[in-house]
Amino acid sequence: MRPPIPGGPEEVILLALVAASAFTDVKERRIPNGFTYPAIIAGLLLAVVNGPCAVLDHAGAALAATLLFAPLCWTGGMGMGDLKLMAAVGALMGLAFTAAAAIDAAIAGGVLAACVIARHGFDMARFLDVLRLPGAMVRSVKTGKRPRLRRTPPRETVPYGAAIAAGCLVAWWFGWSFLP
Repeated sequence: MRPPIPGGPEEVILLALVAASAFTDVKERRIPNGFTYPAIIAGLLLAVVNGPCAVLDHAGAALAATLLFAPLCWTGGMGMGDLKLMAAVGALMGLAFTAAAAIDAAIAGGVLAACVIARHGFDMARFLDVLRLPGAMVRSVKTGKRPRLRRTPPRETVPYGAAIAAGCLVAWWFGWSFLP
């Protein structure tokens, strides 16, 4: 088990970033660029100190996180702040940690979604939209028309920044990573 003290500047920045992002996402349903952009830059600059392989790892992780979340943002299922937060996690921590944190965040997001459903009820129309989404995305390549999910009141949405924070904390605490 990992000690509860951050080991390096990347971890200190990560913990501060996810704590602040989770707080603002829950409170205001947004993650400010002032949190994410400096963290991305800091992560890449800190990687430069560790050599070219670290730069490739951290830049690749930021790119992979961006590509993973881009379709969700493109369809309106997730905000751009969530995408930039996950890219910052990748830039700070590298690919192995980011993969573990993304999986942990998906689990935490599922738990948060269940809580939102328990509180506000299940929206069958939105659920059917989500099921139709992959086909709509494929058709959008041909038509050029972007598929969109139904609008949901902010209080009935999942603050995914909090799920990302939980995923990062679990991955950090237990030292989980899926790559050597």
